[in-house]
Amino acid sequence: MKKLISLGLALCLALSLTACGGTSSGGQGGGGSQSTQVLQDGPVTLPAIFFTGMTEEEIQTSAQEQGFSQCTVNQDGSVTYTVTAEQRGQIMEATKASLDSSIADLTSGEDADKIFTKIEYNDDLSEISFYANPDTYSPNAAYAYSFCTLGAYYQIFSGTAMDAVNVTVHFINGSTNEELQTVTYQDMLAGTADTAASSSSSAAQ
Repeated sequence: MKKLISLGLALCLALSLTACGGTSSGGQGGGGSQSTQVLQDGPVTLPAIFFTGMTEEEIQTSAQEQGFSQCTVNQDGSVTYTVTAEQRGQIMEATKASLDSSIADLTSGEDADKIFTKIEYNDDLSEISFYANPDTYSPNAAYAYSFCTLGAYYQIFSGTAMDAVNVTVHFINGSTNEELQTVTYQDMLAGTADTAASSSSSAAQ
């Protein structure tokens, strides 16, 4: 689906930051410190939805460019990488750096669209909250798709099993703290994020 293009772009951005050795020392959007859990060498499997629109050759080429020692495209479209503990840490850090950069652009950058006043997330990116200007906000699943992807990506590389990943994106009225829209990673996988957005919007009216 065309709406999933943003997912691939977010994924490529995180990988590119890692390849360039990008690091982050803080969380502009309120992200906590990096997890203190012990990371291990081993396989990491990402779901097929992360690779929508990519050929197997493109996936393999990207893996080689990022320095992964092995990459297997599975029959269900998911992709398994062999990664070191150091690579896990770098990717997690780069993902938060990408998230912070996106938050800065959306809330205070030159191209900020005045929709969101602030965006916050917790340490493992399982909860991400957009505080919206009620005068300019309208339900848009594209933001949720992109941020759910980054949250899931971070969790998987931190060692969370693919089927245990849990990311919830909240859209909140910045004036009243009323919940306007909620989209989860499971909505994204099921292709129902638009439905969730519409339902939340109708309930809030």
